[in-house]
Amino acid sequence: MDALRGMPDFAREMAHIRNAHNLTQDQLAESMGFARSYVANVENGNRLPSQAFTERLDGVLHMHGMFTRMRARLLDGISAIPEFFVPYAELEERATHITDFSAFLVMGMLQSRDYAAAIYRAANPDRSLEWIEPRLEKRLSRVRVLSRHDPLKLWCILDESVIRRRVGSRATMRGQVQHLLDLQEQYPTLTLQVLPFDTDTPAAGGSFTGLVVDGERQVYFEAGERGTMHTKPLLVERGWDRLDRLRAMALSPGQSITALHDALGEI
Repeated sequence: MDALRGMPDFAREMAHIRNAHNLTQDQLAESMGFARSYVANVENGNRLPSQAFTERLDGVLHMHGMFTRMRARLLDGISAIPEFFVPYAELEERATHITDFSAFLVMGMLQSRDYAAAIYRAANPDRSLEWIEPRLEKRLSRVRVLSRHDPLKLWCILDESVIRRRVGSRATMRGQVQHLLDLQEQYPTLTLQVLPFDTDTPAAGGSFTGLVVDGERQVYFEAGERGTMHTKPLLVERGWDRLDRLRAMALSPGQSITALHDALGEI
């Protein structure tokens, strides 16, 4: 992520001022109400801090907004990614495993160009192509984590409505379903499952994502233009338990490929 290039300066300042206040990372984390691992990752330059984190850091260390301003400068040059999504995007690049439940739309990194463009146009009808294009490129580039030297292991559970709800034209939807089939064939660490309409009540009503980063499990929820990353053990356990149940309720990977072919033939 471009934002992480400036993280060493942020991390050094944070460590210097924390030490000047005679605080350990554990003490700082407790004072801020954040997990010690979160504080350590920011101070090691491995994680872009959230807005809430820098505001609390400024408050606890009496820095009058300095860290919040530093964070704002870190975000310069990556405006193609919504600010609320930056923490997740950074973790997505570092994750070893991701399990995603897509309840309404295909997850970003698996979207075809036309499908993603249709979503951007629908959400931003007053924006120009010049505004949409860099954002589209950023979204499409996310799939590269499946082809890195240690490829991400991605397990995506798609509600059946996702592959049957029309986004853009019929041609766009046919292209998207074919794109999923092509990706499944191209990337051996990608597993797709379809949660059919006739299953029991699903274990979750909205999209969410489980990530494993540096051996630790986290859960990400997104609603509207707000994203929340959960690291508290109880919330993480609940999220991953729901993902496990969704996987158990969904069609097998082989059956899911058949379901995708069926949908492709019916669009």
